[in-house]
Amino acid sequence: METTILQAKKDESQKKIGEKEILREEKNEGEVGFYELSFLLANDLSDSLITETISNLKDSIDSAGGIVIEDSWPKKIKLAYPIKKNNFAYFGYLLFDYPRKEIEKFSQEIKKNSNILRYLLISRNKKYWQRDKESKENWLKRRGKKEAAEINEEELEKKLEEVLK
Repeated sequence: METTILQAKKDESQKKIGEKEILREEKNEGEVGFYELSFLLANDLSDSLITETISNLKDSIDSAGGIVIEDSWPKKIKLAYPIKKNNFAYFGYLLFDYPRKEIEKFSQEIKKNSNILRYLLISRNKKYWQRDKESKENWLKRRGKKEAAEINEEELEKKLEEVLK
C-alpha cells in the first residue's frame, strides 16, 4: 500500500516537472514574436541601393537572432499622395521572427534609414499567416493556375511556333 502511495506521489511530481518544462518552453516561445515589416523606398534609388537597403534590414534581423521567413522584392507603385516630394515609391515587405525585447531597437534603426520613406511594423499571428498561405495555394489549385516555374521553355517555344504559323 505504501509503495502505491509513494509511486502515486512520484508520478504526480514527475507530472508537475513536465508541466513546468512545457511552461518554460512556452515562455521561451513567447520571447520571439512574428512580425511583418512593410516599407516604401524612395523612387530615385538605384537597384544596387535597393538591394543594399534590403540586405541591411535582413542583416540586422539576423544579427539580433531573428529569422527572415518571407520577403518580397520591392515593386514600383504610384502613391495616393506625395510623400517627401515623391509621387512614386518602391513597396516591399518582410515577414520574420524577432526577439520581442529587441523590436524597439530595430524600429529605431529603420527610422534612421534615409532610403525608407515610410514603414509599418506589426506583430502577426504565425498560425493565421500559415493558414492564409495554404488557402491561397488551394485557391490557385482550384482555379487551375500554373505558377511561372512550372512552365518549361520547350513548351513555351512549341506554343510560340504554333501561334506564329
